[in-house]
Amino acid sequence: MRNWYRIILYSVATLLLAALAYYFLFFHVSRPPVVPDNLPKYTVATLAKYNGETSSLPIYIALDGYVYDVTFGKSFYVPGGTYHNIAGKDASKDLHIFGGDIIKSKYPVVGIFVISP
Repeated sequence: MRNWYRIILYSVATLLLAALAYYFLFFHVSRPPVVPDNLPKYTVATLAKYNGETSSLPIYIALDGYVYDVTFGKSFYVPGGTYHNIAGKDASKDLHIFGGDIIKSKYPVVGIFVISP
């Protein structure tokens, strides 16, 4: 009889953990970023030069319509870095499931990303 209680307890605990994981992965809504007034606008072409290949320029990433300055973590975004493939680009699709909240909470907004000029 004790084994049934243990099985039920573990099953309920597993379901609760799965429900929490599902909530945080798919329904967790992040806070909107703090956006200063009068930000410059960036297009695909103007954002491309901020890709970490020129050491005198900052490194930018576009995410959900905003441009973030990720220069502080430049070791990740310079050529050879783990995330160099998203530096100087719109990373909204790449960071949709994981990573977007980290960028939004850690780095400052420096511009608005527009699709067309």
